[in-house]
Amino acid sequence: MGHRIQRDPEVAFLQEHAGAAWVRHDEVPLLETRPMDPVAHFFRTRLATPSTLAAPVLEVRGMTRVQVFLDGRQLPPGDVTSANWKEALRIHLNPGLAPGPHELTVRVENAAGPPALWVRSEALGVATDNRWESSVDARSWRPVRLATDRPAAAVSKEVEPPLNAVASRAALFSLIFCTGCGLTLLAGRTRWAQLSDRGSRMVRVTALGAWGLLAVHNLPRIPLPAGFDLLGHLDYINFVSRHGALPLATDGWQMFQSPLYYVCSASLLRASAGLMEPNHVLLLLRIIPLACGLAQIELAHRALRRVWPDRPDLQAYGTLFAALLPMNLYLSHYLGNEPMAATLGAAAFTLALRLLRPRPGEDNRWTPLGLGVVLGLALLTKVSAALMSVPVLLAVALARTPGQSAGWAGWRRALGRSAVVLGMATLVAGWYYVRNLVRLGRPFIGGWDPAGGSAWWQEPGFRMTIDFTTFGASLQ
Repeated sequence: MGHRIQRDPEVAFLQEHAGAAWVRHDEVPLLETRPMDPVAHFFRTRLATPSTLAAPVLEVRGMTRVQVFLDGRQLPPGDVTSANWKEALRIHLNPGLAPGPHELTVRVENAAGPPALWVRSEALGVATDNRWESSVDARSWRPVRLATDRPAAAVSKEVEPPLNAVASRAALFSLIFCTGCGLTLLAGRTRWAQLSDRGSRMVRVTALGAWGLLAVHNLPRIPLPAGFDLLGHLDYINFVSRHGALPLATDGWQMFQSPLYYVCSASLLRASAGLMEPNHVLLLLRIIPLACGLAQIELAHRALRRVWPDRPDLQAYGTLFAALLPMNLYLSHYLGNEPMAATLGAAAFTLALRLLRPRPGEDNRWTPLGLGVVLGLALLTKVSAALMSVPVLLAVALARTPGQSAGWAGWRRALGRSAVVLGMATLVAGWYYVRNLVRLGRPFIGGWDPAGGSAWWQEPGFRMTIDFTTFGASLQ
């Protein structure tokens, strides 16, 4: 991977090289996605040669197509395409370069990000830095920006920085924190304050009821266009509803997604066709993610009862935490596959806990089979579910049934359970990824992948070492 990052021109990584810096045109950072259209910027510097130089060498790197001009005359070998833009282009200037002032101009063109330039010549004393100038039309010039600079977007100035907000409300937060600590200590040390099992169940019912009332209240009030990538999700749902078939990743913006959520939504759409207004149909489609949000609270409660069966207080605290989780609250109000993927992931973890923490006398012979089905459904909802397959399979392998031996026979039985889970997941979801492999040449195509027909880029349009060694502004 390190070799590919440094050498592959398809990877937009600007590697630092001694003697010069990568520069780009200084412009207001835009957060919107941009199409893969070629954009050209011009870079220039003025130099003066004190005496006749034998044959100075100019090293040039440009992302991704460059043309070099000296005093208005293009230097060979002409354009350098993206096939080798990471390799330094060594230009041998004509012998006997006349002494005096000269102007070096480089035109850089890029379709998948901002044009960036790196130039060095020891003989001429030239190196790209913040003293260079850049232009979009070769007429009006301004100082360049170093590629390592990350100016803040305008929207970041519209809200109060989080640390300032915390400092301005320090008294209130301290009171809340101390009150919470005091109540927690009191609940742990006094018998009358400890929750019973019935109290834990009442917290669960109250959380589900309050969450459900909030969902009913918000359902008609949130604007219909609200939501992440809404139009892409609707296109997918309408495609399945109209054609009765699954699209390929090349058929639309969000159609690289796994299909289960969209099939369920399309079935609901077809069932309600002609029975209600289109706006009401959109509201109806929101029921699926809202139901998934409720289900996650219930699954969290069940998981907590497995982990702390004798601690109703911790069950209650955890259930409240799950009910108030902001990510679940707001994503469950929008159309999209995230809530369903999260719910099926939570169900898989809860079933894995059933194997790790079995109750006395509980029959778990069929649990690996069910776990495999749920894991497969999660993979049919979003490919990121593959990330949790490793801890789930590890949990299945480590689980021990009462009376199971710790020798090879025990491990063979554990590996057999893992094979059942993996086999069922493959049986449920494997056909979809095999279909992609046969039709598209690979099992998965991301929404950022040009092979999916939806090519775009966002600021900064490239990465450098500093991006992997520092925190972004969002964490500040």
